[in-house]
Amino acid sequence: MSITISTARFAPHLKTTARERLLAVSENTWRVIAADGRVLGQIRAVLSAAGTRFQARRFDAAVSGFREVGEFWSPDEACDCLRWM
Repeated sequence: MSITISTARFAPHLKTTARERLLAVSENTWRVIAADGRVLGQIRAVLSAAGTRFQARRFDAAVSGFREVGEFWSPDEACDCLRWM
């Protein structure tokens, strides 16, 4: 079971790439924006019993909402998932 983190102190910092940047949209959700300005999706921090996890979420126009595409231990891994989908 995941619990949404309600504090910005868990804000992720991308370490492995300069191709994307994160823009905070709430205390626990960041928009992933490519260098050319395209929105790739969102990364959402959630707290689990094992620690902080980062969900990669992609916008799905068919349902007018986001769908989770994976859950990772680092924001870099979540960003990689959005980059290559």
